[in-house]
Amino acid sequence: MNHDIYRSSDSSAPAISNAAGSLTTLLDAILVTGYSTPSITSLAHSGGVITANKTAHGYSADDET
Repeated sequence: MNHDIYRSSDSSAPAISNAAGSLTTLLDAILVTGYSTPSITSLAHSGGVITANKTAHGYSADDET
């Protein structure tokens, strides 16, 4: 299962406003299309652990994705 972590503090996070359709646009960006999710730049496997590297990802140490 693939999980991404989205935060309102992300530089490219969609904003919600009082405009009609704003919530739909926000939920579409988060749940359907994603927004500016960085690609994995490398994978490494060692001792049963796989490490994925992403550049400029904004995650904290030990975030589960």
